[in-house]
Order: sequence, then C-alpha cells, then structure tokens
Amino acid sequence: MFLGRRTEPRSSYDANVLVASGRGVPNARARRTRGSARGYRGICETAAQALRDLLGLIVRRQAALWKDWRLWLALVGLVAPLGVLLSQVSRRTADGSAIPIWMYANNWTWAYLTNAGARHDLVHYLAGILLTYLTLIGASFAGGFALGLLSPRTIPINKAVFCFVLLVEELLGAPQYHHPWHAAVFSLTFYDVMFPLIVLTVLVLLPSFWGMHQGGRHATGHAAPGPTLKENNT
Repeated sequence: MFLGRRTEPRSSYDANVLVASGRGVPNARARRTRGSARGYRGICETAAQALRDLLGLIVRRQAALWKDWRLWLALVGLVAPLGVLLSQVSRRTADGSAIPIWMYANNWTWAYLTNAGARHDLVHYLAGILLTYLTLIGASFAGGFALGLLSPRTIPINKAVFCFVLLVEELLGAPQYHHPWHAAVFSLTFYDVMFPLIVLTVLVLLPSFWGMHQGGRHATGHAAPGPTLKENNT
C-alpha cells in the first residue's frame, strides 16, 4: 500500500463495510431521490405552463366574442332588465297565489268538495292560479329564447348574469305584497321566504334556461328540420 493512493476494497465484505459507513460507494437511494424531485418539479412546471396557456386561450376567445355589439345589447338591454322584470312579476305571483293556497292547503275540509258553492270557488281559484303560472312560464321562456337567439355563443355567461340578477332582485329589490289582513299567511316562513323562491325557480329560472337553450339551437341551425317539399308532396 502506497501513501496517497486510494485503496480499493479487496472483497465484497470490505465494500459492504464502506457502504455502511458512508464512504466509498455513492448512495444510490439519494441519487434516485434527487432525480425524482427534479422530475416532479419538471412535471409541475409543465402542468402550470399548460394551465396558463389554457386560461389565456379562454380569455382571448371570450374577449374576441365580446367584440360583437349584439352581445352587449343582449347583456345590457335584455338580461338585466328581463331579470328585474321577471323577478318582480314572480314575487307578485307568489304573494298573490300564496293566499288561496294557504286557505285551502292549511285549512282543508271536505266541505270544499261536497258543498256546491265552495267547490265552485275552489275551481275558480285553482284555474286562476294555473293560468297565472302558465303565463309566467310562457313569458320566461320567450325572454330566454330571445336571449339565446340574439347571442347563442354567450349563453353560459347570460345564464350566470340572469341568475345573479334574479337572486339579487328577489332578496333585495322585489317589493312584497303583504297586507296587514294577510298576516296569518305571511307569518309562516314557508309562504314568506321559501314559496317565492320556489316560484322563481320553477316558473322563471328553469323556463328561461330552457328558452335560452332552444334559442341558441335555433340560431346555430341545430333545430330539428321540418318536412321538405318532397315529403309534403308524397
């Protein structure tokens, strides 16, 4: 053995001793750990870059869409005013129909069916409520159809803005038609809070969304084709 010369292990036993003592052979596990960390950082950087590119593409496409003046007309001239108007009509409809519904649902007796006069009043109130509900559904569908027909490419944004306007107007702006002699009805949480929200959702929000969908399909040419002239002749 010469001075200054590196000694090599003479047997597998000596090599194992050097590895166990931390000298001689490099730690393979440490190398694999460093390599895995570098690979993980590389994957994270690639994923972050891909996410930034995707978000940038979405923003650029949306910005290009809103260069069309018809989209701004639909948003400012239809979505917001229509949401406010339908929300107020919905509140008036809910408060007006809550009174006869409470009268029959919370105070039910079979005399409403056995007595001819009471039965006539029951049919009269039910027919009036049904007609009012159908009218509100039709108005909501027509408004949504107009929105989808005018701006089919921004239907998701219009839906979000329309829903926001409806909710804000219902909670903050829609007037309540509660008269003092109807305190027994609107003292109940269901008729004061929950029932107007149910009417707004079922009679306004869902028909409007359906109308937007149908209007968008019609504007983009995805509506079901009608019978052709040849089919009519046959």
